[in-house]
Amino acid sequence: MDRKKHTANYDLPQDIIKNILSRLPVKSLVRFKGVCKQWKDTISDPKFAEIHLQQSKNSSRSYLVESQKANAFRRVVIENNEFEERSALKYPSVLDYSESSALCHCDGLFLISRNRDWHTEYYVLWNPSSRTYKQLHYPYPVDCNPLLRSGICYDPLVKDYKVVLGDAEHYVVFCCKRNSWSETREMNNACPVSDDDSEGVPFNGSIYWVSCSGLLCFNGRDETFKDLRNIRDCSADEAYLISSGNSLYIFTVYQPFSLRNEIVIMKRDGDDQAMAWMEFKVKLPFPYLYLKLLCSTQESCKIIVKSFPGINHLLYDDSKRCFIEILNSSGLGCSRLFPYLENLFLL
Repeated sequence: MDRKKHTANYDLPQDIIKNILSRLPVKSLVRFKGVCKQWKDTISDPKFAEIHLQQSKNSSRSYLVESQKANAFRRVVIENNEFEERSALKYPSVLDYSESSALCHCDGLFLISRNRDWHTEYYVLWNPSSRTYKQLHYPYPVDCNPLLRSGICYDPLVKDYKVVLGDAEHYVVFCCKRNSWSETREMNNACPVSDDDSEGVPFNGSIYWVSCSGLLCFNGRDETFKDLRNIRDCSADEAYLISSGNSLYIFTVYQPFSLRNEIVIMKRDGDDQAMAWMEFKVKLPFPYLYLKLLCSTQESCKIIVKSFPGINHLLYDDSKRCFIEILNSSGLGCSRLFPYLENLFLL
């Protein structure tokens, strides 16, 4: 074949090449670094990694489900309101699944405790899409009190992921690029969170937890905590926090002795903490006895609704402010569900 004709097929505008590559999985992009120097430079560019992650957020319908199988997550897809099972995804080899527990996640990165009761000095930060991980050794003594807070956030100023671990009185921060922990810092009387709310929700460079007085916020830039009080009804039985797209939501759930068919939702757009919250009620397609928030994506919120005689999974559509039942989802049971995002970040 004429060499000129052979190379002409690759003579595409760079923006088209970037657009195509940004839609591919990380596993393929790692291989494509060997195609040519131009592709390697493009895929290795941090700006391309940001574009690729945003593309993943906008298009991903994949989730990881805690599995009973050894050292593996089940991978599932929810699309067109239907549930479909995919192949399993193994944990890093350094973990014993029977003793491990996923604590929190951000942009497809997971923090995993190597001991289910959290009394451990050893953690693993894992990116399942790039198949890379980092073992974290908690550098300070672990006392009799288990860690009550964990979270991961992305600091856009330094373009780095930060891991936060803390108890009722102290906390520490791990910076991935520096590969080091901060010194132990005091919580300054921040309102405690319950065991059920120990997983922090990342949102616009910060991490949020539901606390006894409202919300607890960790600012990823200055690495400080702040109480945001009086923004929800603390008399509710359950309050679930979730981020989706450019909005932060609080699903306020009352668990009565009688059936209910609506839920109270609070919503705030953007990252201005002084911004007012909108509050509205949303009808459910059937009465519930028990309601639990399950998962979120870039575009929508997932919740799990348990009603006699079985378990129903619902998709919340914020644009229509309604719930839609996900079909064929009985295989999910009450398992924990995590969004799966392709992320080029290497640990």
